[in-house]
Amino acid sequence: MKVVVALALPAAALRQVPTMSVAQNRRFFVGGASAAAAAAATKANAYSLPDLPYAYDALEPSIDAATMKFHHGE
Repeated sequence: MKVVVALALPAAALRQVPTMSVAQNRRFFVGGASAAAAAAATKANAYSLPDLPYAYDALEPSIDAATMKFHHGE
């Protein structure tokens, strides 16, 4: 069984929407892109790494403790 619903819209609802100029459109795009980048950065920092199963200096002399703390530490 198909049900068809028809909506009667007033003429004012069908009016033309003003278009943006190229400069306005570019500003809108750049603003949206920067907001998306900020949201992505927030999400990227929203996790925490598990503790290492070994000490920071356990990989010396290949990787020193300072490097391990920089990449995995507090």
